Amino acid sequence: MNFKQIFILLFFLGHSSIYCNITETRKQELNIEISSRWLNLSTMGDEIAKQEKIVDSILADAIIIGKKYASSLSEKERKQYAEELIAFGQQSKEAFDSSDCNLLFQQILNDNVNKSPMARMKFAIIRRTIAVGILMVLQETFKEYLNETLKLMSELKQLEKMKL
Repeated sequence: MNFKQIFILLFFLGHSSIYCNITETRKQELNIEISSRWLNLSTMGDEIAKQEKIVDSILADAIIIGKKYASSLSEKERKQYAEELIAFGQQSKEAFDSSDCNLLFQQILNDNVNKSPMARMKFAIIRRTIAVGILMVLQETFKEYLNETLKLMSELKQLEKMKL
């Protein structure tokens, strides 16, 4: 072997050694990041479950209020009451979707929540709309975070294949 061949051989051996160290370091970083992300995903799942309970609780309260109030109404008044609540629910959803929450809070102030069952129902609808909105954001964030974690796991798997 001449000097040039020895130099090239040493260069490639050194280069592959450095590459192996970089690969090993990246694998360790990925393992730490993935472990941390699974812990975060678990916490996010707990938060989603809590928010689902809040949504269910608000709905249950609204049903109790609605049944109590509707039982004292005539059939015609019940129908009108239901139509008004459905329309209000749609308005609340549209306001929340367009991020115009001022409209929702103005509705609360206009109805003077403590005075009528209708106002209490509207307040429950607003609370539920907001709670569902929060739940949707949590679920979307969870989904994105999970997808990012799965990509990191795929990268780690590729690095492990390269070593074999």
